[in-house]
Formats: sequence, C-alpha cells, structure tokens
Amino acid sequence: MSMLKLATETTVMRPVRSALKRLRPVLDGAVGLTAAVVAAALLSSACRAQDQQTIRAVNPSTVVVQKIDSLMQLRQFDESIRYLTAMAAANPNMRLLHLNLGYAYGNKGDHEAAITHFKKELERDPNSWQAVSLLGQAYEAKGDLEQAREYFGTWREIQPERWESHYHEGKVCFELGHAKCADEAFEAGLALNPQSADLLVGKGRVQMAENDLEGARKTFSQAFMLDASNADANYNLGQVLIRLGDVEQGKRVLEQFRKLSEQEDELDYLRQSRDVAGAGAENTFAVGEALLNQGRYDEAMQEYQNAVAVDSTFWPAHHRIAFVMTRKGQYDKALRPLLAAQRLAPESFDVRYDLAKNYALLRQTEEAKQWLESALEVRSLDAAESRFIAELFVRTGITEYGMQVLSDWLEENPEDHESHFVMGLLLHLTSDVAGAGGHYTRAILLSPETQHYRVVHSMALAALGKKNAAEDALKAIPEDALQRHYAKYRSLTGAAALSQIASESLGINLAGSS
Repeated sequence: MSMLKLATETTVMRPVRSALKRLRPVLDGAVGLTAAVVAAALLSSACRAQDQQTIRAVNPSTVVVQKIDSLMQLRQFDESIRYLTAMAAANPNMRLLHLNLGYAYGNKGDHEAAITHFKKELERDPNSWQAVSLLGQAYEAKGDLEQAREYFGTWREIQPERWESHYHEGKVCFELGHAKCADEAFEAGLALNPQSADLLVGKGRVQMAENDLEGARKTFSQAFMLDASNADANYNLGQVLIRLGDVEQGKRVLEQFRKLSEQEDELDYLRQSRDVAGAGAENTFAVGEALLNQGRYDEAMQEYQNAVAVDSTFWPAHHRIAFVMTRKGQYDKALRPLLAAQRLAPESFDVRYDLAKNYALLRQTEEAKQWLESALEVRSLDAAESRFIAELFVRTGITEYGMQVLSDWLEENPEDHESHFVMGLLLHLTSDVAGAGGHYTRAILLSPETQHYRVVHSMALAALGKKNAAEDALKAIPEDALQRHYAKYRSLTGAAALSQIASESLGINLAGSS
C-alpha cells in the first residue's frame, strides 16, 4: 500500500487510537514523509470534529514534532528542514513552525532564509519575543547591526524583565559606537542579574572605551571572579591590567585567555566533526568529553544524551551520563545509565567499579560489596582506587570492608606512604588512635619531608595522653610549615581538628562515617 493511500485511509479509520497505531510507524520513518505529515494533520482535523477529548489525549502530530525535536537536538538541520517544510505544507499557520525553520536555517548559515521564517512567525504572533530576539540575532550574524538593534529594542519592550534582552541590545549598541545606549542597557540588565559575567564584561568594555581604566579593572575582575572560564573576561582584564602598568599580571591573565581560546578552537573543531553528515555517536561523545574537561557539566550531559540518541548501544555515553549525575548528587538516578552501560559492556572494570561506588553512596552495603568484588574479577585496584574506596566505604558505613581493602593494598605495597597516612586517618576516625599512630609513624619514616603527616601524628599522640611526645613532635616541624599546616586547626579541639583535616585531605564528611 502506498504511503499516500495509507494516509487517506487512516483519516477515516475508527477508533482514533487504532488509527494512530497504524500511522505511527509511518510518521516515525523517513520515507513517505509528506504523506505521513499530511495524514497526521488530516487525522487531527477529523478527530477534532468527532472526538475533542480523544484528540487532546492522543495527537498524532506529536509524533512528528518529537521526531523534529530529536533531529534538532542532534543538529541534523537538513533533515529537520525536510520535516518542517512538509508540516508547513499541511498547516502553514502551525504555532512555532516558522520559528523552528528559521532556527534550522540559521544554524546552517543561511541567515536570509532564517529571517524570512522568523518574520512569518512574527506575522502569526506580533508579540512573539522568540521571533524578535531571533531576528535580532540573525541580523547581527548577517552584519546588519542597525536592524539587529531595532529588533533587540523591541525585545526589551516586550520582555523588560529578561536580562538577556538588555544584554543583546547593549552589545549591539557598543559595536555601533553608541556608548551611552550600551551603558544604559548593561546597567538595566545588571539590575536584574548582577551575577552575569557577560553583562559585567559589556559594562567594563564601555568603561575602558571611556578611558575609565580603574573602573574597568574592577568590573572585569568581578566578571572574572564570577566566571574564570569566560574568555572575554580574561582577555579584557589582561588588556586593562597592562594599560594600568601591571604588565606581569596582565600577561598571566592573557595566557589564561590563550588556553581558553585553544580549548574553544578544539571544541569548534569537534562540533564541526559532529555535524558532518553520517557522523557517529563517538563524534558527539567527543564534544561531551571536551565540555566535561572544562567543567561544563550540563552542556556535556546534553551531548552524551545526544550520543545515546544516535546509537543507544554506545556504552561510554551511558557511563558518562551516570558520571555527571553522580557529580550532581543524583546517585539513585545514576544507577539506570550505569546498569545500561554494564549490560552493553559486561567486562568493563570502570563500570563495575562505579556501580560499587554508587551503591555505597546510596548506603546499599551488600550491592556495593558485590559490585566491588565483581570489579576485582577484572583487575586489582591501584593505589588511588584502593584509598578512594576505603575512604568512601568508611564514610558510608561499610567500615570493616573498606579498611580491609586498604589493608590488602598495603600488604602488597608496604612502601606507599600516602596509603599509610590514609589508613592512619581512617583508624583515627574509628577511634583506634593507637593503630593510627603506627601508620602515621610509618608514613613519616617513608616521607620525612611531608610535614602534614607530622602535624596529624602529634594530634594522635595528644589524643593518647602522650603530651610530651606530642610537643616533641610539634617542635620537630619547621616553623613555617607549622604555621601553614597547624595554625588554622589550633583553636579546635582534637576531634574537631582531625575532622577538619580529614575533610580537607580526603574530601570525606566525618559526620557520615561510623
């Protein structure tokens, strides 16, 4: 049966859910696209005439919209345009249709086509802030700054409560050389969002243009403190510092800008590789990795999710989704992608090890132990992994097992001074002060230059009532090291000081340990 014949027959089928069931595979495929979209529109119309309640619950056009949304997220703009154009043929007045077409064309670099569709959306809805804001951005990308300013001004009128509307007009005003207009827009935006590094950079550029170098330095410094990865904040702060005579500091800041620029260049290259027709999940995943390395977790998460959409069997993307969720404290949610990764890569040590960590964080003791044993079937733990698991298990109440993990490591690697120190801390935390002292002593013998070990050892001696020995241990520490490592703990009691040291040294919360 042809797609068009199926589309025609579908519109007269009853009941509605049966019709939708038959139509859905067509809508979700790439063949017979126009017929499928027309069928969806006709079915919607027929259903609305007969059964308003049902069509509200089951709208076949939703299937097409979901397909387009997926293509847009994957940045497959040519395919998106095909779907959207077919939808426009069936329903030219559909809400947001031209907005999405304009967005797709704009991302392909066809700003004229984008402007045409944004204007059609504005004709449909004269109060559409999305249309006027995107028109402003399209004209700005095209280089027509006067038109961009006009639309950004309209955006500010429609949405004066959105700081972004003020920012965009201010940026274009500054590029046009209208400092007063720019300053007024940036100030209005900062009144709404004083924590915006972008607005502060805009204000600082106005100050620098007006030769208020000290004011610009303060403003750029504030932007830098809010977002040290903001390349514009780095560049402009470096420039103003040099102009004020602080050449060395200015050069250091500009070096940071250079590194950020290199990261952005790499990211642009990876994005271009991702957007090539036929690119696989690994290309999208690579963009996520670059974003993750910059600490941009939300953006990285989106790329990992897109990689899964491209290829649901690409297990590293599932694994990374779980990693980001865990970093956000979403331990329970992280289990689903972790288990998906484990099914796809059953022999992966990293996935098994992360499952052990997640179950420990959820305080599911048996599952944590089982997954760690499973990981150990693949390979042994290294030093860092042994210390981490021991610390984590002690913090989450799996104390005996955690201590055994580190004890087993030290039996095989008795010269590892860092692990002796960590074992001392963990024993100290579990009230075995005498046992802790032995490991502190061993750590000091193996690494006598590490003064931090000596400070904690003196606390252990004091806790055991060995006052003279504790004082002698402190005297053996050079004064500068003593001030650096001990002064901030001096006002605390022994237990509180130890808690503070452990939190800083191990990254663990002693209140959560047993």
